[in-house]
Amino acid sequence: MLSGGEDYELCFTVPELNRGALDVALGHLGVPFTCIGQMTADIEGIAFVRDGEPVTFDWKGYDHFATP
Repeated sequence: MLSGGEDYELCFTVPELNRGALDVALGHLGVPFTCIGQMTADIEGIAFVRDGEPVTFDWKGYDHFATP
């Protein structure tokens, strides 16, 4: 879920050459994690891609400042 609620997760980047060390360290700590993508230099801005195809989202969520 990328919108709609009080969903909090830690998101961070790790160089690919350190991926194995991350797997081992978090595994020893019992911390579950999921690789969700990669950083690339060939795309300007942010793009969501799945199986080589662009993915779009209907961004929505609670607006704390909206007038009722």
